[in-house]
Amino acid sequence: MPFQLRDYQKQLGACLKRETVERRPGDRLLVQIATGGGKTCVLNEFLRFIVARGDRALIVTKDWMLLSQAAEDFTGRCGGDGIIGYLGAGPEAKKLFEGTPMTVNQPVVYSTIHSWYSRADRDFKNQHFDYILVDELHWGEAGTLYQKLIERYEETSTFIGFTATPRKWTKFRLVDRAYDFAELLSRQVLARPVVVDSRSTEVVWSPVLSSEHGDITQSSLNELAASDVRNGVIVKTYMEDREKWGKTLVFACNIDHAEVLAGMFENRRVRVGVIHHKISSEEKQRIREAFKGNDLDVLVNVTMFTHGVDIPEIRSIFLARPTTSDILFSQMIGRGSRRCEEINKDSFYVVDFVDVVQKHGIPIIRPDGFFGSVALTKRSRNPAIERHYYKPCPLTTFPALQGYEELEGLDIQPEQTFGIEFEVAPKDGTDHVGQSEFMRVGNAIVQALQGVAPIALSHNHDYTTWHLKTDSSCGLEITTRILQGPEGYMEVYDVMKILHPLLDQLGYTVSKKTGTHLHLGVSGVHFSKLKRFMSFVAYYEPALYSLIAPSRVLNKYTTSVRMRYKKLRLKPVSEWKRTVQHYDGVKLWTGRGTFEVRMHNGTMEAVKTLTWLSLWMRLFAKSLKSSAYVGDASKRLARSPLSPGPRGDILHLADFVGASQKLKERLVQRRRQVVMASWTKHLKWGKLARQLFRRWYPGVLPPELVVVQTVSPSPPKMAVIGA
Repeated sequence: MPFQLRDYQKQLGACLKRETVERRPGDRLLVQIATGGGKTCVLNEFLRFIVARGDRALIVTKDWMLLSQAAEDFTGRCGGDGIIGYLGAGPEAKKLFEGTPMTVNQPVVYSTIHSWYSRADRDFKNQHFDYILVDELHWGEAGTLYQKLIERYEETSTFIGFTATPRKWTKFRLVDRAYDFAELLSRQVLARPVVVDSRSTEVVWSPVLSSEHGDITQSSLNELAASDVRNGVIVKTYMEDREKWGKTLVFACNIDHAEVLAGMFENRRVRVGVIHHKISSEEKQRIREAFKGNDLDVLVNVTMFTHGVDIPEIRSIFLARPTTSDILFSQMIGRGSRRCEEINKDSFYVVDFVDVVQKHGIPIIRPDGFFGSVALTKRSRNPAIERHYYKPCPLTTFPALQGYEELEGLDIQPEQTFGIEFEVAPKDGTDHVGQSEFMRVGNAIVQALQGVAPIALSHNHDYTTWHLKTDSSCGLEITTRILQGPEGYMEVYDVMKILHPLLDQLGYTVSKKTGTHLHLGVSGVHFSKLKRFMSFVAYYEPALYSLIAPSRVLNKYTTSVRMRYKKLRLKPVSEWKRTVQHYDGVKLWTGRGTFEVRMHNGTMEAVKTLTWLSLWMRLFAKSLKSSAYVGDASKRLARSPLSPGPRGDILHLADFVGASQKLKERLVQRRRQVVMASWTKHLKWGKLARQLFRRWYPGVLPPELVVVQTVSPSPPKMAVIGA
């Protein structure tokens, strides 16, 4: 019976064809299909389409096994004789592509990224490809070799990436939509995960996260793998119900761990195989075939079966290797997600082994948090950070990411930590929240954020989780954990998209008295530079106030920075520390290793908050690079919170600190124009605000300066209200 594409595969193919009717060199397209959803089918159907119209394609991925599986499927669909070739001199490539010419002159060429790179200036030097198809895109998109590939062909070729788990920061543009695990599960394409109660090993462990990739370090995994007690629990769990588990795939921490577990299974007369990268390609193939058939019941592997392995008969996944990577976790889970009609399989078991983790805040991914009911949910991205800090490095901007288009172009100091406090109050105007009400709201928030970000209901901060606590000044305070970089921006965005409507439903709104506060890391910065930073804030305070509604200016929660600076400009550091007021608009010395910004409108909107955060990162970075104080803010200060001069113009400030064009647009058009309209109503400063509004936005009337038509004969008389 000929293979029939599913509806979503046909739709994806049609979208790919539309996207490539007019081929655009350098364009990067992304096809996302969950493991087991037929990603290779879509790739090869598109490949057949472009070959038929005379285009050439290079298919690249990390290993030859994946390439050979794709090539075998392609030749089965359209006959590969005279169409495909490969380039790779190793024994594995020759064996897997036996009978296929080793050449780059065919319409379709297969090569691993390493083989391509080693021959880029020789065999591939004068080769033209219309399309570069990258399988398992998530594996190497950020790698040097893939960057070399893109640089070589970006002026001549269109790139199409295929993956089940794209990176959040990917520069590839999604085609059609993401057919992720939840989507394909709802379509009954994939088997349903049955999460078994986690097996406690009672092994005490202190994992460490790698600064390079954010996952658990190999040395920590080695420590865990060496536990005889833990290994005994893993094998015992299988032996207690081996008929239920069926064909089982075990993920081990390292090679020694895999060998030890395999030996323990053998001692209990279990038919077991072990596979890792030190085994020859011939032996790997033999073991795969034995596991596919009925010769092995258990296969223990070390990161070898995380992609490109199609064994629908797998009944159970044993997670003996913990991880903080949602990509690695979903790849491991994906090995069991294929349905199998031959054995009537529409579900599979996921067995997790939990250790006693001494170090809090390590975001180890667990099945019960990873699957929301039966669908995949998002995981927190930042590794746990326990203290604030600042390290000098070039500023960057938020990249173009699918789902985060509103944040694109915002400035980021990637080596500066930050945190945000959102202070909310009951809509009925009270500022006291009792214990029962606190638990009602808290439980609703914790449930809503499950799988999105870690959160605790506590007054004792460890700064590695979000926190909800009562606050006597407003009602409730929601505090982020210590965040950093684009991942931190994304986490705030994801959480606030949930919290903003949820709090409204629960009867809460942003406190008009205390609002939103920012904390930016300054640990490691000499205090003399912090004093210079305060001179920048004092000088440009009128410009900053033009972004803040009058109700949040100069109240008891945001006293003037200019007045503080005037008193302390020439004082020693010790005097600055002693006299910092609790309610300063910018609190310089917080004890957390941060400066705190209270000059902010109350908001639960992530884009507004992160725009404000970007501006303060820019302002702080500029002050550290400067060798002099800005102007002389200690001289006669403007009486008004607004100013008609450069110190009152936010665009002048943005240019001075080198803000990105996107940040300028947000500040000037989306923020200041709206806020200054509210200033025009102010009884004391309204006249000045109207003058500034006309200067900054000529031809534009603020909302309350409404043009109305009087009831009179033609021609109508026009009157401006509030001018």
